[in-house]
Amino acid sequence: MWGWLRPLTGGGEAAGGPSWRSAQRDHGDAVAELLMLELSGAVRDAERTTRAREAEFRRLRSGVDYSWLASPPRPPTLELPPAERMALEALCAQVRPADCGPTILRFRQTVCEFEAEPAEVVGLFRNVVREAVDRAHSEEALHRLSKQWGPSRRGRPLAWASALLLPRSPARIHPSDAATADSIIRSISEDVERGGGAARVLCAAERGGDPLHEPPPKRAFSMPELQRGAAHS
Repeated sequence: MWGWLRPLTGGGEAAGGPSWRSAQRDHGDAVAELLMLELSGAVRDAERTTRAREAEFRRLRSGVDYSWLASPPRPPTLELPPAERMALEALCAQVRPADCGPTILRFRQTVCEFEAEPAEVVGLFRNVVREAVDRAHSEEALHRLSKQWGPSRRGRPLAWASALLLPRSPARIHPSDAATADSIIRSISEDVERGGGAARVLCAAERGGDPLHEPPPKRAFSMPELQRGAAHS
């Protein structure tokens, strides 16, 4: 008796259950239906333009217009195979409802730009729809990344993404710092050439002294020299 109320109340489904899935599926079906209608209209327009072009070509070739007497037979309308049509419908269902209008405008501009034949319209339509789907997937991936990087960077995802991707600029060196470093390196090199060695520089640095004014250490004797000194004594 009250069965007609079931569609209004949701059929006893729990909140958050299959109802939102059916709503999402309905949105996808509506978008797919609208885009497929746009494709059918574009194919008919392309066929009409092709027939007019062929009629004009025949008139110019023969010099006589017989279109008032008998119109040429109309070629059959382009029909998509069932498998290709189902694949196009599944692709169109992935387009977001907010992107449906821009996708249609983009498709119309592409058809007018290329002056496509009826058989070419389907390929242009597939490319435009796939471009819209890929753009939506990229935006969703960027949105997920902005959530993962925390609320402090959520407001500027492009800024921190570019900061991670772009190479860092090299650090600037002041000319006076470069001259000082050059003089220190030159003095240390000269000291090493004189036989002071790098050990004196390291020891002075550990004691907190100046490696340039550190007195040279006493020369250490080797074992043969010690033995010869003991023999002479």
